Amino acid sequence: MTRIELVEKIEETREHMIRLGLEEGLLSNNTIVVSQVLDQLLNKLDKISLEH
Repeated sequence: MTRIELVEKIEETREHMIRLGLEEGLLSNNTIVVSQVLDQLLNKLDKISLEH
């Protein structure tokens, strides 16, 4: 996955998390799972950034 693709996936996941938070609440299992996925994506981006 390229850096650009990763950034796009991060934005898509962030928007999904916000929608879930508004619809189901910030403490719903679905919101928390998507938040964890977002954290993993952000960690990948951070790792890529440190390598360059």
